[in-house]
Amino acid sequence: MKISAERGRGRTGARMLLELARLGHKCLPVAQLRTVSWILKVNGQQPLHVLCRLFDYEIELDARRSPVHAMLYLKREDFVEDAAILEPYLKPGMTVFDVGANIGYLTYFFCRHVAPGGHVYAFEPEAANFRELAANVERNGITFCCPLQVAVGARDGEVCFAPGLNGHINASSASLPNCTMISLDSFVRQRSIQRVNLVKIDVEGWELDVLQGMREILGRNEKPILYVEVHPEGFLAKGEPEKVIRFLQSYYRNLTVFRTWSDAQGALSRWRRIRHSLMRDPDRPQLVSLKELEQNQHERFQLLCLPENQRTTPGNTASLT
Repeated sequence: MKISAERGRGRTGARMLLELARLGHKCLPVAQLRTVSWILKVNGQQPLHVLCRLFDYEIELDARRSPVHAMLYLKREDFVEDAAILEPYLKPGMTVFDVGANIGYLTYFFCRHVAPGGHVYAFEPEAANFRELAANVERNGITFCCPLQVAVGARDGEVCFAPGLNGHINASSASLPNCTMISLDSFVRQRSIQRVNLVKIDVEGWELDVLQGMREILGRNEKPILYVEVHPEGFLAKGEPEKVIRFLQSYYRNLTVFRTWSDAQGALSRWRRIRHSLMRDPDRPQLVSLKELEQNQHERFQLLCLPENQRTTPGNTASLT
């Protein structure tokens, strides 16, 4: 009983530290990652479950699993930078595919914007991520959101999946299959889905495989909006940014390239990063030219691909001067 009480106090203490950090960083929004890393170190190996409101939903986070969870608790919706890019294109009634949903922070963003009448399908093969995602969908009674513990690729079959917060398909042919994979074309046929309005893809270097598995969807007259996180050349032995761009250009004329603030700030001096935070500039994505992207394929970036009847809204990006 004494040991149990001590552990309970430890967990409560870490939760209190996180809440104090959240309040403190509202006044001084710098060095958040250092703060959460210290709190997780203090907490040790004990569980650390916290509740927060995210896009109007109550989300339980297992903050002990990674600094990402704790940062999400600290920054809430401000942590989800992609929302600034995608919000202008979302409407009630849409059908959205969240491919590589992770613990679901963009999933809940999609749910808030497509209701009423919309549907969200969240694909996440990593077991621990999926448990958090599915539990929070059930917790909030989001009946129009369907979490699916499957990988998405170019074909239907079985693959080897490496676990972890950013789990990924193992490209090694020597690995034993442990995960079901499905193509989006096959999924749409099985579910008799008439139209897909938006597809977000974040699959740790396997984005070309996912795209090749949705040729039928892309060949339709009413193409979906695509938002693809493209990983560097050779990333996990699968990153192929040049091929991804060429593939998408065969279906879309309107491609816009972004880098999120969390990625772009690495190129800035410490003073410019601090100034950005203290001036409370929003952590908006940086607009990048396609030419610049083609010259530098060693960094991660985001591609927004719009059908011809859609227009880009560059007002949702920011300069990093």
